[in-house]
Amino acid sequence: KGQQLLIEAVSRLRDMGRPVSLNIVGGGVNMPVLQALVQEHKLADMVTLTGPVNQDRILEHYQRADCFAMASFAEGVPVVLMEAMSMQIPCVTSHITGIPELITHDENGLLTPPSYVAGLVEQLDRLIQDPALAKQLGEAARAKVLHDYDLQRNVEKLAGVFTARVKDSPAIVAGN
Repeated sequence: KGQQLLIEAVSRLRDMGRPVSLNIVGGGVNMPVLQALVQEHKLADMVTLTGPVNQDRILEHYQRADCFAMASFAEGVPVVLMEAMSMQIPCVTSHITGIPELITHDENGLLTPPSYVAGLVEQLDRLIQDPALAKQLGEAARAKVLHDYDLQRNVEKLAGVFTARVKDSPAIVAGN
C-alpha cells in the first residue's frame, strides 16, 4: 500500500521544519517493516502505527485528521478515500488506476505519481503551508462524493438501466 513512502515523506517534512505527524491505521504483514522505518528515521514521536481498527472506531481517526494521504501502488476506487473525502478532509494520493475517478488534481484533492516520495512531500507541504487550499480541497472533495456517490440517485439510475433493458429485450422463460 505504500505506507513506507509516507514514513519517508514525514521524515523529509520534519527535516524541512514542518509540524507534522502521521497516524497509519490498519495492520498487515508490513507492520514490522514500518516499525523498523519509524525507528530508522527516529520518528517515534511523529508516527503512530495504530494497527487494525474496527469500523465503530474509524470515525475518530477521520475526525482528528487534517489530511488523508494514501501512497498506494494499485487501487480500484478506494472506499477509505471516499470516506475521507465525505468527511471534508483534503486528500493526497497516487495518480493510479481508479483514483482519478474520485480526485481531480488541484480541484478536489492532490495527486502525485506513484512511488514518488518527493511528490508526496511537495503536495503534503502545500497543504501544511496553505490552510485555505486545504479547506477548499476538502469542501470540493465532500461535494464530489455527495454528488457522484449518492446511494439513492445511483439506485434510481441503475433501476432505469434495468427497466430500459427489460423493455427492449425479448422475454425468455427457462425451467427444469
